[in-house]
Amino acid sequence: LVDLGTEEIVTTNRGLRFSPDLELYAAHGPKPGVVDIFRVKDHQPVRRLEGGDSFANFCAWSPCGRYLGIHYDREVHVWEAATGKSLLQTRLEPKPGRSVFETVFSGDGHLVIMPDGEDLLLRELPSGKELRRLPPRPEYSGGAFHPSKPWLGLLRNKEVDVWDFAVN
Repeated sequence: LVDLGTEEIVTTNRGLRFSPDLELYAAHGPKPGVVDIFRVKDHQPVRRLEGGDSFANFCAWSPCGRYLGIHYDREVHVWEAATGKSLLQTRLEPKPGRSVFETVFSGDGHLVIMPDGEDLLLRELPSGKELRRLPPRPEYSGGAFHPSKPWLGLLRNKEVDVWDFAVN
């Protein structure tokens, strides 16, 4: 694009993930279990999230920018970014040679699918209400919500399983 130019440069050696509106970024904090959220425009910290006992391995913002899912070595938290409150916590059971399922949010930010031990949990936000526990499928590595239907696509090797979570 001809009108594309540098607006702001962010450099860090602490890993980072930008919010969907590109106004905030999350980066590893100064010690294990800490993730700091900064404003892009002036790099000032706006929130410190303290959880887990190890450095974050993965983090994902919800498309609405309200929530941040963070994977530590043995647990997953879903944080409300504005308040710094940990809304949900589950445990991870990483196994050698197995990909870890990354937290996935629905487009409107009202649902999250996250690992819990061997299972995947579909939960409502912000209440945390468990809507569905999906059978253990260690080969699931990612997923996506349909934008307007109660469907969830889960990636398994080179195939996609589609779950209709409106059906019990």
